Amino acid sequence: MNWISAIFFIARVRHRNSRLGQALPLCRADFSDDICHKIWVFMKTMTRSILFVCLGNICRSPAADAIMRAKAAAAGLDVDVDSAGIGAWHAGQLPDIRMRRCGDKHGYDMRHRARQVTAEDFDRFDIVMGMDAQNASDLRALAATDRQKAKVRLMADYLTRHPGQRSIPDPYYGDEGDFELAVELIEDAVENIVRLMKEDKI
Repeated sequence: MNWISAIFFIARVRHRNSRLGQALPLCRADFSDDICHKIWVFMKTMTRSILFVCLGNICRSPAADAIMRAKAAAAGLDVDVDSAGIGAWHAGQLPDIRMRRCGDKHGYDMRHRARQVTAEDFDRFDIVMGMDAQNASDLRALAATDRQKAKVRLMADYLTRHPGQRSIPDPYYGDEGDFELAVELIEDAVENIVRLMKEDKI
């Protein structure tokens, strides 16, 4: 194995701030599958990873994706972040325009393209975060092993300023206030997640 080439590859990927999932096809273009696996394992030790999941990946989870990126960057935390939906109804679409407007108002860039959660996500990510109890239940049903099931978490469990709130409610059928509430709750949970990651407690 040409370790010098592999080191340069890792440095290039990290300089571009590419997601680990985006790095894998690049790796396979330059190295064998065995070498790519070794690089992947090494990079995973350097980077935390979290996937946010809601029903369709156009409201809550892309908001969590954008907010996590912003809060992690502000905290100097290196984390691989993505989002997905339980269903594929909105695959390829930008987030709901109402959520994008809300994000713009709060300084978040919400330009993720919707996708459906995949079996590979349970291996790729350290944490698979459901926005509500039904999302978490669906994710556990999709997980193939006990180890994968253990990665599934509930976003509301990380709220610190909203006692008694047991989910991030879906604002899709609501009004502007419902989108504002979703962003407020997500900010609360994400700030706690970032703090726990910085303290190596999650």
